Amino acid sequence: GVQTCALPILVRVQPNTGKLSLLSIPRDSRVSIRGRGDSKINAAYAYGYMNPQALYTNDASQHEAGLALVAETVEDFLMLRSRGYRVDYMLEINFSGFAKLVDAFGGVEVDVPAYIVDAAYPTADYGVMRVEFQPGVQRMTGDQALIYARTRHPDNDFGRIKRQQQVAQALVNAMQQAQPAQWWYVIQNAPQLFGGSVRTTMPLLSPVLTTALLGTMVRMDVAQIATSQISPTTITRYTADGTDLLWDSNGLQNVVDTWLVQAGVLSDATQYSVQDDVVAQVRQAISETQRTVINTLRAQFGWEADEGVARIQVFNGSQIPGLARRDRKSTRLNSSHEWISRMPSSA
Repeated sequence: GVQTCALPILVRVQPNTGKLSLLSIPRDSRVSIRGRGDSKINAAYAYGYMNPQALYTNDASQHEAGLALVAETVEDFLMLRSRGYRVDYMLEINFSGFAKLVDAFGGVEVDVPAYIVDAAYPTADYGVMRVEFQPGVQRMTGDQALIYARTRHPDNDFGRIKRQQQVAQALVNAMQQAQPAQWWYVIQNAPQLFGGSVRTTMPLLSPVLTTALLGTMVRMDVAQIATSQISPTTITRYTADGTDLLWDSNGLQNVVDTWLVQAGVLSDATQYSVQDDVVAQVRQAISETQRTVINTLRAQFGWEADEGVARIQVFNGSQIPGLARRDRKSTRLNSSHEWISRMPSSA
């Protein structure tokens, strides 16, 4: 999962199927934060940032501690660990970085459901300005998409959550449709584009993770991205204490159940066997995502060969392991994927 700090969204990704499910958490939700006590969830990052050594280790940086405490707090709030799940990775992106990311992929296409006007949208210099969006499909720049996702005066925080999810889906769609040259530009200029704006705990230099992310992007159907949110619509029993929101624990768990099922996984991961969940699924995900990425690149560049369309297994009866691989007398058939190995007469 990936958890953002200012706009809390939990993401579940299934690399072997391309399924993606979003769960938005209202920033006014009251949670228990280790070392601080009960507070709004958006206070977790700041508290971790200010107390890295007290909460973690002497060499923990402020950003690492802030991200780690958000992950820990979300796990406790949603009771994920008792289900066998963890927040594996964290992604922090500030407003400037978000706008640059949208612009790097040529903007996003958003279908605004109704006329929106906000006469008191906050500006960077602590003032306000008037913004409005006409209904209908429109192309938005990074700054426009950010304003659309952040505004909440026309309705409330839950309306804003829907707009955030809508923009997130639009960004995924833009990234999927980007040409290889566009991706290359973003990768080559990432330090200049996003330096200081984006931080993550994901090991992006890991070949396995990179392959899984690319494979997920290739397989993903934007129309099938599942979106859920914690709100009075999904949890009817809640308490408003001032500006804090306290959610019924049973209702909260029902929302988490729905979110996990939408992502295509069991609501309780402890029901998986170690073989099924850790070994078989990981091997299948890596194999399938590598093949999908290769085939997509070949299609982009006009290569005709298709990786993985045939699978051949060679047996021998000599009881000498590896004999077929060592035999050099081979005859190639018409297909580039088919080979015959001449075996000894004892085979």
